[in-house]
Amino acid sequence: MNKNYLFKCFLFLFTIVKLAATTEITPLEVAIFLAAVSSDIVVERFKQNYFTIIAELLLISYGTYLNYSFSPLYGVLAFNFIYSGYYLGLILSFISGIYFAKNSEVYIFIMSFGLSMMYGYIMKLFNNREKTFKKSFDYERQLRYELESTKARLLNSEKEIEHITEIRERNRIARELHDNIGHSMAGILMELQVVQKLYNKDDETAKKYLESSIEGVSNSLTVIRNTAYNIKPKEEIGIGYIEKLIKEFKFCNVDFK
Repeated sequence: MNKNYLFKCFLFLFTIVKLAATTEITPLEVAIFLAAVSSDIVVERFKQNYFTIIAELLLISYGTYLNYSFSPLYGVLAFNFIYSGYYLGLILSFISGIYFAKNSEVYIFIMSFGLSMMYGYIMKLFNNREKTFKKSFDYERQLRYELESTKARLLNSEKEIEHITEIRERNRIARELHDNIGHSMAGILMELQVVQKLYNKDDETAKKYLESSIEGVSNSLTVIRNTAYNIKPKEEIGIGYIEKLIKEFKFCNVDFK
């Protein structure tokens, strides 16, 4: 149960005891008490505002005017005004309680009113601290969610970058093969066709074109070899790579035999 309810229930029960100790309780006083309880329930269950608490002040003041046994309910008002920050209402409640108080009960009223103020102030501090903690927790949870979301986006971006880089590299290799080897092979094919036509007709010229074709094939093979070397992984995967890992392993001696 809410600690505010426990404190106010104590004040309402104390008021009932004081009313029961009087010689006679009128139906009007019972109605005022029930109205005060209902009013405070509305204040607690729903949003507190200036008008509802002032209405409760007027109701309790009228009850105290009829029967001073309603005076403990000023503690409820003190708590509500302190907790809500309506300090003008707090002053009005104190003045009203002092005005209706009997000489023998002034000190008791001041003490109970002060205790209610202190309890309301403490509960207000706890409530504000709880709100701060909840706000910090929600903010931290939001940051954690944003961090996870950013991490996921970065991973996706990394995969996209890798994919785009791979496509660009493939396009570069394809363009390089087409520009270099494709043109070279086309030229070699034309030279070989010339050699075919000049064979047994002009052997000297055919030999010249054949040598040029051989040189072109050699150059094309060199280009293919260089291209394959550029796209090959830096670290060779195989027994040699495993031997290298074992040699670099410094924890204990390993003999790879």
